[in-house]
Amino acid sequence: MLSTIIPQKTVCVLLSLALIFSGCASTPRADREIPFTGNYLTYHQANINVASPRNKVLWQYRAAGTAIRRGEHALAKTFLDAALASAAAAYGQPNSDAAKARGLFKSEAGKPFYGEPYERVMANFYRALLYWADGEPDNARALLRTAALLDSGTVDKTYAADYILLDYLDGFITAKLSGSPDAGAGALARARASAALQHVPAPPDYDLKTNVHLFVEYGRAPIKYAAGQAGERLWFTVRKGPVRHVRLHVAGQTQAVPAYDDLGYQATTRGPRVMDHVLGNKVAFKENTGMGADAALAIPSLLATALANTEFGIGDVPAPYNPPPPARPPKPRNSHKPKHKDDHDDGSDIGAVLAPIAIGIGALVAIGIGASALSNATKTEADTRAWENLPRHLCYLPLSLPPGTHPVTLDFLDEDMQPVYLQKQTFTITVPATASSFAAGHADIIVFRSQLHD
Repeated sequence: MLSTIIPQKTVCVLLSLALIFSGCASTPRADREIPFTGNYLTYHQANINVASPRNKVLWQYRAAGTAIRRGEHALAKTFLDAALASAAAAYGQPNSDAAKARGLFKSEAGKPFYGEPYERVMANFYRALLYWADGEPDNARALLRTAALLDSGTVDKTYAADYILLDYLDGFITAKLSGSPDAGAGALARARASAALQHVPAPPDYDLKTNVHLFVEYGRAPIKYAAGQAGERLWFTVRKGPVRHVRLHVAGQTQAVPAYDDLGYQATTRGPRVMDHVLGNKVAFKENTGMGADAALAIPSLLATALANTEFGIGDVPAPYNPPPPARPPKPRNSHKPKHKDDHDDGSDIGAVLAPIAIGIGALVAIGIGASALSNATKTEADTRAWENLPRHLCYLPLSLPPGTHPVTLDFLDEDMQPVYLQKQTFTITVPATASSFAAGHADIIVFRSQLHD
């Protein structure tokens, strides 16, 4: 009988709230992804063409990483220039999708991807090497400094702008452009301080006769995943591969190629992001509305149970015994005699008592459904999209080689200094005899090698 007493308006309110709050949540529609057919560069390029604005930079990053490893420098520059231009245009500027991602009912993954700082640093780092290889060290230095700036926003300033190679190469280019090692002394000191903090070898003094710069990368980038009670924390799994050391054989000499920067270290030492605080507030809202919904829905259930077990008394107290009235003769078939005052229907009195209770129960149910809908619609998950074909370790070795063609062997070694199976690389370095306008020395030769194959 209780259900027949709840007003129709209450039912309409419940349905309206359910519809409104179910429409609050917004999960970004997945892009159509072109299947992988065996060629990573083709795969990345195809997905750039179909990607939405929120994922285009991500695919440009991936394509650039593959292109630079294959020696497709023109393609790598095209992808990096487009990605860096998009990231620079968005830096410090309001973006509607990014602003919406801070809202309670929008996912962080709905905003355009520009990467975590270590990813943006690598885009600038790769482009800097390409500028340097093209004989534009001043542009290379500008991007190295931009990368250092991107790494300066850490919570613990001990880890701010602590990439060893960014400072070291900045100082080297400054020293060589000026013709004096002292010009880069400040950058060299910063690089060595970061190396000491990270327990890696200190980079060497600047030698302006250096004409070959060997860059080697190995290992796999950290994996992002959503952690925390509601997936609101962006955490990283730092992967360990078989390679631990790199060794070079050239011009009759064998040298170690030190690993200076570790992207796993960089990803895990930044501390909480601004977005982590936003997501934390979303979690608090989700929990509070969820608890409110549980309470609001529990009370009507208890009341309904109590009323279902009550006839028309107070709780389970038995009603006093009233003997039945004396029997009356049957009424004539078509009699219009008004009812006796004792013949009234008790249902009207019951309805008068239960109607306010039913309305209150309906209101509580409405509140409970609304709070539950709000809680379920709140999007707390961290964005785990990633530039996954990045390396983990960045190695560097400056060389002074005479003009000519030099056969080179590069060994990737395990922790016992034994060669890792199928990881040996052989190639040549050609040093021209012509002079360059880059200071007074020979042109710098930039050599880039990767243990990754994509």
